[in-house]
Amino acid sequence: MDSKSRNCSSCTCCGRKCEKQFHSDKEWNDLSRSEEQINAQLEEAENQVELLMAKIKRLRKQRKFLKECGLRMLDHDTAVMDKLNEDDPLSAEDLAELERLANEYEGHLQSGNSLVLGDPQPLEGLSPGFIAEFLASGSSEQEASGGSQRP
Repeated sequence: MDSKSRNCSSCTCCGRKCEKQFHSDKEWNDLSRSEEQINAQLEEAENQVELLMAKIKRLRKQRKFLKECGLRMLDHDTAVMDKLNEDDPLSAEDLAELERLANEYEGHLQSGNSLVLGDPQPLEGLSPGFIAEFLASGSSEQEASGGSQRP
């Protein structure tokens, strides 16, 4: 507003009557307060995002560490199993039984039936080395065929 005129400069330039419908100080204060609230909420949300990103980064690092531990454990167990196999090699009977069980397992897979281990009695009399070798051979066949391996 020009202090010398009753009209605002915009209305004076346009040659029209000035309605003087300006926003009140209360409206401007409400607007300012609302902007401050939004800015505070935005800052809080950004801080939460930063905390979540840090948590995600930490969890990914922990997951990587655990996978590496699992691989080291697998390497260790494989080395122990190899040493046990050197000390207690499979007998001809054990190899024949392993072949029979592998064929039976393959037959179950081809028929679409799931293999359910029932009574462990058929496994009695087999050496611990044979059972370990059988279990190890099952996982290596699965890997060769593209199957997934449980951790």
